Amino acid sequence: MARQANSVPARKRTAPQPKHRALRSRAVSGAAVVVVASSLFMGPTAARSLAASPPTGDAVLTAGSHRYVLQIALTSAQQARGLGYRARIAVSSGMLFVFPLSGTRCFWMRGMRFALDIIWLSSSDEVVTVHHALLPKDPSIYCAVAQDVVELDAGQAHAAGINVGRVVGLEMPPA
Repeated sequence: MARQANSVPARKRTAPQPKHRALRSRAVSGAAVVVVASSLFMGPTAARSLAASPPTGDAVLTAGSHRYVLQIALTSAQQARGLGYRARIAVSSGMLFVFPLSGTRCFWMRGMRFALDIIWLSSSDEVVTVHHALLPKDPSIYCAVAQDVVELDAGQAHAAGINVGRVVGLEMPPA
């Protein structure tokens, strides 16, 4: 399940361009997320308010020759559900959790019916943490400081060579 204090719509972004966090925002989604740190300690002036239109479509993550179509959850209901309670996902798909600011992002596997790789990304889309093949219903909570988080079917991070330090391509859909 996901819990987020501030849901912010995403803007179009392509991986090769420089990223400026003050100008871009994203929305949250995934298997199960608890937003812990930054959103709890931000005052009202720190929260970003952008009048961006929500994107229409899916984001695309590329790592070498591997391409993954990522669903973006924009509403709090979508974010709370994430990938939970689905029977499975396609090998070339996943979910993108998007946050307005970098902070501690915690995930758990409650409600999951299949194993996942969870990838935490910096504001420049560099992989900062990867947890491989997390099992369904695992009671553990996995946290890392990151801007955004991607969930893929178990084994896909390894197959695509997604490791700490690698910069992945992330293209957001048009608004």
